Amino acid sequence: MSDAKPSAAASKPSAVAPSPIVADLGRRGRKAIKQLRKGQGPLLEDAEKLVEQLRADRTLTGGAQPVIVIVKERRRPFGML
Repeated sequence: MSDAKPSAAASKPSAVAPSPIVADLGRRGRKAIKQLRKGQGPLLEDAEKLVEQLRADRTLTGGAQPVIVIVKERRRPFGML
C-alpha cells in the first residue's frame, strides 16, 4: 500500500527539527488526487491509515514531525475511445 521511509535521524532524538517521513502511495487517478486535495476520498483514508500505523510503530513521535505523501497521476491511455 505504501512505502514509508523514515530516515536514520528520525530514530534519534535531537534538538534539531525532525526529518520528514516520505510515503509513496503510488499512481492514482486524477479524480482521487483532486479529492485528496479537498480533504476527502480514499487517498485521504490511506494517508490516515499510514499515520496511524507510524504512530503504532512509534516511528512518528508526539512532536510535530512532517509526513510527506507522494502520489503520481496515472497516465491516460492514448488512442481513440
